[in-house]
Amino acid sequence: MAYYANLSSEQQFQAWNLYKQLDSDGDETVRVQDYSDFLKDKGYLKKVPPNLFMNLFSMLDKNGDGTLDFEDYITLYYMIEGRGIWCYDGCGVMLWGINLVCVKCYKASGTTYELCCRCFQNRNFKHQHCFLG
Repeated sequence: MAYYANLSSEQQFQAWNLYKQLDSDGDETVRVQDYSDFLKDKGYLKKVPPNLFMNLFSMLDKNGDGTLDFEDYITLYYMIEGRGIWCYDGCGVMLWGINLVCVKCYKASGTTYELCCRCFQNRNFKHQHCFLG
């Protein structure tokens, strides 16, 4: 909610309105399918593959009922907007601790290529550079 608190009034209004649009039955929760359909329509799932989205949605769904309240929705939105770090080419989990980054990619372009330790150890990735540190 720190992200939301620091948005402008207009941005907060837009975020709340989008949440209300996604709340298809007015119960102040957003269902996974409604949010997934919205992201697909807007092209966001090109940025975050469906398996990554589902994994994150499940982690944020505190009671396991397949829905998000407003606070969880804001967290998911914030992470999808590029703030989350994923084992993108490997298993697709969100990276929470130690991970490996391709230093060559970062130094060359400022973009990163991250992997979890398990995917790196098991060689579960395809990348043009062989050094990750």
